[in-house]
Amino acid sequence: MHKQLDRAVEDIGALDAAYNEIYSIGNPGFGPAAVAFPGVALPKAVRDYDALELSVRRPLGNRWAFDVGYLWSRLYGNYSGLSQSDENGRVSPNVARLYDYPLMMFDEKGRPVYGRLATDRPHQVKAHVVYAASFGLDVGAYQFVGSGLPVTREAAVLPPAFYPMQYLGRLSDGRTPVLSQTDLYVQQSVRLGARRASRSASACRTSSTAARSSRDSPAKPSRLPASRSARRTCTRGASTSSGCSPNRTCSGIHGS
Repeated sequence: MHKQLDRAVEDIGALDAAYNEIYSIGNPGFGPAAVAFPGVALPKAVRDYDALELSVRRPLGNRWAFDVGYLWSRLYGNYSGLSQSDENGRVSPNVARLYDYPLMMFDEKGRPVYGRLATDRPHQVKAHVVYAASFGLDVGAYQFVGSGLPVTREAAVLPPAFYPMQYLGRLSDGRTPVLSQTDLYVQQSVRLGARRASRSASACRTSSTAARSSRDSPAKPSRLPASRSARRTCTRGASTSSGCSPNRTCSGIHGS
């Protein structure tokens, strides 16, 4: 399976001489939004998904059935999509923090930041087994094991906007622990004359941690101007008390 993003629609930002944030809606990397700085192209939005799945199934017969599957996948690019998983699940379609300033799209060496996106799980294994006993007892078990999510270090640059910059590239700090989930289900049915009564119980166990997919960085050397350990995300209408810029404005709509 292969899926790709051809063009994104996103707000693209810049700073004027007074450090006001100026925005326009366009297609990053195309038309009026093709240039980051003089002589430097703005990276196009990339979100490529490739996957291969193998599965073995046994339909219910002789009182039992199973379904086992393995999925290999790769989610690669620099644009996480409308939900913006780089911002821990922000749901502001087409007006996210990404592309709010061209510097955000490059690492500390000036290279475009492409890599594994924040919800990339390269390996996933799923197994489901069901057994139906002759005396009305049904038992089921489900097991899921998946790779951890990428962890990427960020630094906040250029106050008062504090743009998050993935200066070491994506997947700079490895991955979160492996995610494992086990579900058990038991149901007992009893015939009461012409009717049947049943009682059931289920249990679920999930093993992982609540580690964030991004980390704030301590201050970096002077090559990163005015970096800070606190990362702030600014949205339209944010108050100055939240630490966001009070001067965020949006210009007209254009694109190619």
